[in-house]
Amino acid sequence: MKWFQKPQEDGRQSEATYQTYAATVLAAARLLASLRRTSPRSGSLLERECSRSQELGHPLTLLQLELADWPRVLQSLGEDRASQTLEELELVLHGTLRNTDILLTETKGSFTILLPGTTAQDAPTVMRNLRQAIHGYRILAPDGTAFFLRLHPWIGSASLPEDGSSAEALNQVLHQRLEAQKHLPTPLPDEAPTEKTPPLRLVA
Repeated sequence: MKWFQKPQEDGRQSEATYQTYAATVLAAARLLASLRRTSPRSGSLLERECSRSQELGHPLTLLQLELADWPRVLQSLGEDRASQTLEELELVLHGTLRNTDILLTETKGSFTILLPGTTAQDAPTVMRNLRQAIHGYRILAPDGTAFFLRLHPWIGSASLPEDGSSAEALNQVLHQRLEAQKHLPTPLPDEAPTEKTPPLRLVA
């Protein structure tokens, strides 16, 4: 995320500096959330983008990202901190996308992403970047304890024109592919909570 970087360490980094950094991240996430609340619904937005892509003859890819670990995050951190984590994750995902891409939070732990001009062949690269960004994120509890809970995203995709030319057709294909991923084994957590407090990382 080039427009917002973690403060550089020079020896021992003070706790106050990290608290200021985390507070700035949260403020930016809340600003994005307020902008999102004024945006159109995802359904009408997808219909509009499908029509635009057909008129211009451009491809369009729709992604759905769900966090397989979200129930575990809720259990470990509680509702309030989990909601803040979701806002931070939105910033993480924004950092991997272009300015023309559209990111919407649908439900807790679930994101819809519209990628204008992205083909079905390009979609795996975007999905890989999203996975790497999520894997690089670390949850920081209010007391400064770092929770090394590896987050595993399910990501489904559908593209225009390969998978259909309407919002309904894309959503149907997307749902089928996402459900297929959910039947695959989810990797077990490979890290455990620790008393050490490493720097807060937004991207890998």
